[in-house]
Amino acid sequence: MKINRRENQTKTDLEQMIGNAVPVKLSEYVANTIIEYIESKATPQLEPKQLVLNFGEI
Repeated sequence: MKINRRENQTKTDLEQMIGNAVPVKLSEYVANTIIEYIESKATPQLEPKQLVLNFGEI
């Protein structure tokens, strides 16, 4: 896989590319898990959860 490098990209451009690469549902799952952990203030008892990714119609 060839990666095109552009020397004139700003930090904001790079952050936007990274943000666009992370699926929304994955971000929600990670954020909710962190919130649950912080709110419980205990050792996390992580249970498997179903993560559904919808990439639209193919």
